[in-house]
Amino acid sequence: MKAEELMIGDWARVNHDGLCIKKGTIVMIGGIDADNSLAKRGLIGSAHCRPLDDDQFEGGIWCEYLEPIPLTAEILEKNGFECRGAWCLPGEDLGLRQDGDSWGLLSYYAEYDALAFCHIKYVHELQHALHLCRIEKEITI
Repeated sequence: MKAEELMIGDWARVNHDGLCIKKGTIVMIGGIDADNSLAKRGLIGSAHCRPLDDDQFEGGIWCEYLEPIPLTAEILEKNGFECRGAWCLPGEDLGLRQDGDSWGLLSYYAEYDALAFCHIKYVHELQHALHLCRIEKEITI
């Protein structure tokens, strides 16, 4: 992943061995330093990561060593979305429709009488979309 793809509070997975946090661990992003670099290895951008598993220490990881977590119906249901067929609904003004390997987010802004739509493939993209729609919802994994 790249630092500019991340926001504090995002969920990601470690995809590299030999780090302070084990490969495969799901982490929450606690801070981002987009300017941090290790030029001779071509690494740019790091993130402070807090493992979901409390048995591990938190620490800094190069953003390149993180990967997005695919958004699934199971994750949506765990977060209060009611899934029926291809649709998952968390409320009256929002809907997610499965479209191949991604989800289409449809949001109705009552105060602006406007409709927004975007494709979401990963958990962190859902977090960003909800934030942009002014929906304060903490996503759990």
